[in-house]
Amino acid sequence: MPSKIYSPLRANQTRFLTIKPSLFSFRNIHCTLETVDVEGDKISKKEALPYTCGDKVASHRIVVNSRTFKVRANLYQALRHLRDKLYDRTIWIDAICINQEDLIERGAQVLLMSKIFSSVRQVIVWLGVENEGGDPGLRLSKSMKDLTDEQIREYSGDF
Repeated sequence: MPSKIYSPLRANQTRFLTIKPSLFSFRNIHCTLETVDVEGDKISKKEALPYTCGDKVASHRIVVNSRTFKVRANLYQALRHLRDKLYDRTIWIDAICINQEDLIERGAQVLLMSKIFSSVRQVIVWLGVENEGGDPGLRLSKSMKDLTDEQIREYSGDF
């Protein structure tokens, strides 16, 4: 299935996912993939989402380039949250933009990640949907907002 979605990449190229808008959150998520030169200025207008896997099973369906594509629950929730009501939103998300079944491509794209993250307009941090008890990551980030750089270095130790 994924191979039909992906076209081959040349050196210094990656793909960006464009999430199509929807006025209604319950509607299917429709996206397209676009090949972009990492060295070009086009990338500076886009966003990136470092993705954390979460669930092991890709059980949610989205549509990419008119084909069904399965994603994990955490990424599905992020896409739902990030989808705009009126405008396309273009984001680099490794779980979708890299053909995960192609080990050679995956290795080459990993080498481009620092360039991608340092070149995009904005890197989005997705902590997940807040649950009833509050998300531990969100609570941690709120408690850290007032720490000084010195305190952060002291607490992080060897990190």
